[in-house]
Amino acid sequence: MANAALAFGGVAVVIAIGYVVRRFEVVGPEAERILSRLTLLVGMPGLTFVVLARADPTVLLSSYSLAMIAPIVLTILVTVGALMTQARVRRSPTALAVLGISTGFTNSGNIGIPLSVSILGTTSFLAPSILLQVLVLAPVAMGIATAAAHEGGPQPWWRRVLRPFATPVVPAALLGGTVMLTGVEIPDAVLMPADLLADASIPMLLLAFGMSLRGARPLGPLRTDTAVVLIPLVAKLVLLPLATLGFGLLLGFGGLELLALVVIACLPSAQNMYAIASSYTSFGAVVRTVVLTTTVLACPFAVLAAGLLG
Repeated sequence: MANAALAFGGVAVVIAIGYVVRRFEVVGPEAERILSRLTLLVGMPGLTFVVLARADPTVLLSSYSLAMIAPIVLTILVTVGALMTQARVRRSPTALAVLGISTGFTNSGNIGIPLSVSILGTTSFLAPSILLQVLVLAPVAMGIATAAAHEGGPQPWWRRVLRPFATPVVPAALLGGTVMLTGVEIPDAVLMPADLLADASIPMLLLAFGMSLRGARPLGPLRTDTAVVLIPLVAKLVLLPLATLGFGLLLGFGGLELLALVVIACLPSAQNMYAIASSYTSFGAVVRTVVLTTTVLACPFAVLAAGLLG
C-alpha cells in the first residue's frame, strides 16, 4: 500500500501548492479560471489524442470491457435520473451532464495508475476506463457544455449539431480514435507536442483545483445543496462499485479480474469535471465537494475492496 499512499500524497501535495499560490497571492483571483480554461481547451485535447492514438482497439471488444463500462453507464443514467428531481439542476442540461458524468469519470491517471500497480500489479486493467473517458465522456461533457454556453436565439439545426465539434477535445478524440482504428504509426517526434500538452494537463488541473480552495468552504454545499451533493456521492462511492461487482459476477469474472473491476470502480471522481463545472455552470462548488470527498475516501474503499476480494 506504500505506492497507493504515495499516489494520493502526490496529488495532495500538488493541490496544496495550488492553494498556497493563491493564499499568498502569487497569482491573482483570475488565475484559477484561466488555468482551468487552458487545461480544458489546450491540455485535455492533447491528452485525449495521445491516449487514443496509442491505444489497442481490441481492448474495447472484450467481455472485461463490458463488465467495466456497463456499470459506469448505468450509474451515470441513474444519477441523472435522480438529479432530475431537483428543480434547480433540472433547468441546466450542462449541470445534469457534468454531475452525472462525474460519477463515471474517474481519476485513472495520477491516482489510478499507482493504485493499480500497488494492488493489482499491472496497469493493463485501466485501459477500458481510460478509453471510455477520453473517447466518450469527455467529448460529451464538453460538447454539451459549449453548446449550452452558446445558446441564443433561433439557430439552424446543423449549427447546433456541429457546435460541439468546435470544442478542441471532440476533434482530438475523433482524430485519435481514427489513428487507433486504422493502426497508423505516428513517429514519437511528431507526437511530442501532444505529449507535452498531455503531460501538462494533469498538474494544471490539480493546481487549479487547489487554487479554488482558497477562501472556499469545500464541504459547504453539503449544507446548502445537500441532495445535489449526496446523489452523485452515493452513486460514485456505493452504486458504481456494487454495480460493477454485480456485472463482474454475472459475466463470470473472479479472482484478479473481479478485484481489478471493483478497485477501479472505487477510484475518485476526476478534477476534469470540476474544471468543466466551474467554467460552464453554477455548480462548480458542488462538483468540487464531490471530487474532494471521493478523493479522500477512494483509498480506504479500494483497500477494503482488496481485503474482501483479494
